[in-house]
Order: sequence, then C-alpha cells, then structure tokens
Amino acid sequence: MRRLIPMLLTLSAGAAAQSGVDAARECPQLASLLVTQLAYGRPVSSLERVEARVCGPGEQIRITAWKGGESMPALAVDTTDFTIVQVAAKKNVFVIETTGGPRNQVFVIVYEGGTPKLKKRLVTRGYTVIETGEHKMRVRAAGIYAGDAPPRTEEHEFVFEQDR
Repeated sequence: MRRLIPMLLTLSAGAAAQSGVDAARECPQLASLLVTQLAYGRPVSSLERVEARVCGPGEQIRITAWKGGESMPALAVDTTDFTIVQVAAKKNVFVIETTGGPRNQVFVIVYEGGTPKLKKRLVTRGYTVIETGEHKMRVRAAGIYAGDAPPRTEEHEFVFEQDR
C-alpha cells in the first residue's frame, strides 16, 4: 500500500502537467495580441500581455492574460464566442469585446501589481463605447439583459496605474 500512494501522486502530477500542455495546444491560433509596455531587447513573449486565441474545432475565442516572464497564462477566459468586435488597451487596462450571435460580451482585464484580474464581464444586446483618457478608461455598455425589466445601460471607469 505504501508504494501505491507515491505512484498515484506521480500520476496525478503528470496529468496536471499534461492538461496544461493540452490547453496550450488546443488554442494554437493567435487572433489578437495586446501589449502596452514594450521593453528594449526583451521578446514580447516575456512581457505582460493579453491575447485572444482561437480554440478547438468550434473556433471559439479564449482570452489569456500573462504575467511578465511567465510561461503559462495567469488568467484564461473561455468566451464561447467566435468574433472579436473591438479591443482597447492602455497602460494596465485591457478591454476586449466579442460576439457569438445575438449578444456581445465585454471583458475588462486590469493588471494590479503585475497580476491580471478579470474586473468586469458584461453581456449586452446593444452597443459598447470605450473611451480612453489620460488617467482612465471608461466602458459604457447599453442593452444589458435585465430579465423582465427593460434593458439597462452600465458605465464603468478603470483608473490607470500611475507608475507605468
């Protein structure tokens, strides 16, 4: 029995490592790459970045966000969509709008201290306006589904980190 436990742990660790490799392989096609801070002499693959990748047989979009110097994404979001509507990026704020039919999705990723976080995910049947200013980015989405109530509009502001 003592010999069985280490073998099971080894198999579990191997399966986890393999699933990470498989996840990278199932999204080989890069649809969009967003980098807001280039560094002389460093490859883009070593920088903080947000990517939209085409995955699997259904060609759905997966959004991945990478910490600088990491070999695996720190954040991955499966959109279930297959078209990019618009993108915006400035300093530490990244916005990607996707569509997959009668509705759009808006994803806002904000890097805080070098770590990407999904700060907002909106689903709308209307339109989205992205305004980029000197100190912040504003996202306004109209036509957000509200059940039996009329569709609503939401507006969100994301302030840029000042040391970038």
